[in-house]
Amino acid sequence: MNISGVLMAGGESTRMRKDKGLVSFKGKPMAQYGIELLKQHFKDCIVNTNNPAYSIFDLPLINDIHHPIGPLGGLHTALACIDCEYIFLMGCDLPNLNSDIIKYLLLNLNNEDIVLPFHSPNQLEPFCGLYSKRLLPSVEQMILKHNYKMHDLITSANTRYVNVDDLLNENPDMFLNVNTPSQLE
Repeated sequence: MNISGVLMAGGESTRMRKDKGLVSFKGKPMAQYGIELLKQHFKDCIVNTNNPAYSIFDLPLINDIHHPIGPLGGLHTALACIDCEYIFLMGCDLPNLNSDIIKYLLLNLNNEDIVLPFHSPNQLEPFCGLYSKRLLPSVEQMILKHNYKMHDLITSANTRYVNVDDLLNENPDMFLNVNTPSQLE
């Protein structure tokens, strides 16, 4: 299947007070963990960012078409700029994701528009999932209506929710989201 890896690094990083994908985490920029993971699984990888400093990773950079409207704008940009059936969307602030989650989501893909992990207690992970190019018209309609909520897209699309509790038992920090200096420490 034709899938591209997309690292989302277009956020404002207001809680971190500097670009969180570029802060050092265990000896390297946090975004590098995601980039290395995406490169293991997908031939084509890009970084959705408005910061030219991400050019250090030697991947194509795509700036948000609509800025600043949050993650839905990044998803829209990726879907509009990539010529493939699906994208695997990953946040730059998830340094503990591993190959197991990507393989598991790919195994559970069966022509849905979105495939996302969820875990107890009813926690959804929208920045670690598969999104179909078929969503582009719906996302564009949401933007025209000034509805920028990823949740609304997810609940209105043909979405498959994949329980990953077993994977979390093996890697409890898999979805650790590093947003603040204290979380970074």
